[in-house]
Amino acid sequence: MNLNCPNCQSLLSRIQLETIEVDHCNNCGGTLFDYNEVNRISLSDAEKLSLMKQTNDISGSEKYSPRDGSVLKRITDESVPQYVTLLKSDTTHEVFAFADDLINFKKAQTAKLDYMKTWHIPLPALSSVLVFSFIVAVSASTVLFSSLLNDPKTQAIQASQLCRNGLQVFGNSEDELGSYGVTCETSSNMTCQIQAECLGETRSFVFTNTPTRIHAGFVPTTCSRVKMICSDDGLTVETEDHSLE
Repeated sequence: MNLNCPNCQSLLSRIQLETIEVDHCNNCGGTLFDYNEVNRISLSDAEKLSLMKQTNDISGSEKYSPRDGSVLKRITDESVPQYVTLLKSDTTHEVFAFADDLINFKKAQTAKLDYMKTWHIPLPALSSVLVFSFIVAVSASTVLFSSLLNDPKTQAIQASQLCRNGLQVFGNSEDELGSYGVTCETSSNMTCQIQAECLGETRSFVFTNTPTRIHAGFVPTTCSRVKMICSDDGLTVETEDHSLE
């Protein structure tokens, strides 16, 4: 299906990023993200997209979804800085962002994450932060976790033993960007991953950051259960399942 840019009406191109493909306008530099995709790109992805444009023209007219013609409305919650404009369709959940806004959005995410790590701040309401999703790369494969859970070194432990404040989940099925926030603070630096049940499928959400004490990411609101699986010095441990319903 050919899609036209909501801003300049040029034909959008499919661009392969680190973990996903997006619809990008090589004329004005705007990018159209499918449901939840804006949470899954890195700052380097945003910078790469910003170089792929010919003009900086932004039309003053209202923007519409190229899929169903619905109005693209500005996201106005605490997750997006006031100086950043991200547009979203209420029906398709697409998010449209101009190049500079996308870069500023990702820089804000990075800055807030660094601040919370530096001050060892427990991760509160991610629905008002939306800053940790960029460290998450999504894989639909179940092979990784199948082998992990069959490893004799894997131990099931209480969430309170692995996550100091328990496995925290924020947001709801009406979340504007279609995600639940999941956080876990461990007593020592560990490498962690999220395992979730989404529409009957087991999916792995793998953190790409180096081992740390504070782990946070997003899973789609289509998921019903989630757990955190962490490893340290060859030993793998996991929390109990946490219901999202």
